[in-house]
Amino acid sequence: MAFDTLLLCIHRDNFGSVPEDIGIGVNLLTVFLRERGYSAGMFRGFAHETESWIEQMMHENGAKSIGFYCDYENVSLVAEMSRRVKKKWEVPVFVGGPQAVGLGMEFLLDSKCDAIVRGEGEMTLLDLLEGYLRNGKSLSEIDGITFLDEGGKLVIRPERALIEDLDALPWPDFRLEEGHETWKILPVITGRGCPFRCAFCYEGHNTRKVRLRSVTNVMEEIRCHFERHPNIKYVFFVDDTFTLNPRRVEEFCNQMAKLRQER
Repeated sequence: MAFDTLLLCIHRDNFGSVPEDIGIGVNLLTVFLRERGYSAGMFRGFAHETESWIEQMMHENGAKSIGFYCDYENVSLVAEMSRRVKKKWEVPVFVGGPQAVGLGMEFLLDSKCDAIVRGEGEMTLLDLLEGYLRNGKSLSEIDGITFLDEGGKLVIRPERALIEDLDALPWPDFRLEEGHETWKILPVITGRGCPFRCAFCYEGHNTRKVRLRSVTNVMEEIRCHFERHPNIKYVFFVDDTFTLNPRRVEEFCNQMAKLRQER
């Protein structure tokens, strides 16, 4: 049976990455969609592997849509792959990620993608899939996207409301990743948002509202990952503002100390 969507995070090389670089975003979206009844596949890898992976998935299962993660480094690559997908398979293509807030008319014309997803992707991508696959909302009714209407006019929909209860979201499942058996580094995100508006940063586009997961929820996730990946030696908190609340950091440190005793 065909996948409802394939989600890809692709780059030309691993410049600036640690050897065991592990992305959370695409993984989280995949798990989120699966929990809501959509069949989603995911891929993280390099440019030279991308087209053959899509070819294989299309040949073996097929896919009704494809989504690409886009950051500053891979904009042209995502545009190129989006064009190829649209030309060869004629399925809807969505582009999200931190660079999405800076994409507009030029990128839409170049990439031929159907919609740009700005900001948090969970609910917006869910709306897009329901719209394209289950006769849900039309593009003009979905907040948080940028697209071209039938007349070629740029449409920038209002910002989508932020997800308030981060504890309600699923945890990433790194068993979906190739080579996860040997991982020694565990990435964890404990909150979203930033109170500052630095011009050079993606968070400068977003509201200043910071939303934090409970320490209990985060520790439950870490324990779950340790059970799944017993070789993990390091926990890497990838938040933009992990140290924003000193008392919360102290609570994390105390809980991590207890966890070390368990292991």
